[in-house]
Amino acid sequence: MNFSELVIYLQQDADMAVPHALCEQSVETVTVQHGQTCKLAALRSAMLHTSQLFSDRPLSEMPPLCHSQNPEYKLSRSIKSIRSWLKNQGLSAVGEVPSTETLEQIGTMLDYTVEITAPSSLKEYCDTLKKLLHANLTPCVYFDVNISTQMGQPQITKETKKNEHSAVVVGYFYSKKDKKLHFILQQWGEYFVVNSVLLSASSSSLNLEPRAPEVFYKFDAALMHETSATTPQKPSWFNLADHSLPPETVEKILATNPQKRVTAKNRETSAGSFQSCILVVKPKRPTCAL
Repeated sequence: MNFSELVIYLQQDADMAVPHALCEQSVETVTVQHGQTCKLAALRSAMLHTSQLFSDRPLSEMPPLCHSQNPEYKLSRSIKSIRSWLKNQGLSAVGEVPSTETLEQIGTMLDYTVEITAPSSLKEYCDTLKKLLHANLTPCVYFDVNISTQMGQPQITKETKKNEHSAVVVGYFYSKKDKKLHFILQQWGEYFVVNSVLLSASSSSLNLEPRAPEVFYKFDAALMHETSATTPQKPSWFNLADHSLPPETVEKILATNPQKRVTAKNRETSAGSFQSCILVVKPKRPTCAL
């Protein structure tokens, strides 16, 4: 849903008589994912939000997620985009992020403080997010995302292969109907309401040990959706295994002769796992206390 739809949803379902929070976001702070860049998009959104509220840094100073989103961008460090910097450093193949350390390196490169914590219980996980939101910070979370039956919702599966995903948390509320805690996520340029218990459980289900390196193919995204097959889109990188596609669809896609095929970077140890992680961005050049 868009922001206007979110406001209407909250008016109908959120209990405003109990603690709640919704961080102010401008259009300029929302970064839309392109290809396999969900963790980069979430981090960039959090950095822009922090800059806007707690720093005198102009938003135009932030490199684009991908060079194609702002070809005119120039910075003294000669960085075309966050994604291209990662690739040039040998830290990513197509924009994927293998570990939390990679996000910390991006923060250091752009002069931000990136703090990462991994709560050990549901209560600690939820309390951490609520505390950050009340400080008007927008933390990044990581979970196994449903991209089929309940698009964008956290899920818990028995599969060892997870659809590891990242989104920005921009608010929370308790429902009038079930009295349960829900978080509001910003992802793909839209807003999603998710159950707090499911989000925490999904995050804790992420792989601790390194997973097998992903293989990405570059092709027209319209091929993924029969209904939009006549509307060509700019080619993007996809891991076909992530989309639970039927074998005949995979064969059809591969038959189109994808432009490229690459193997993703991967972490070598359990260090840097996104399991139960919460990331928050703080500026190194603040103009007011956090």
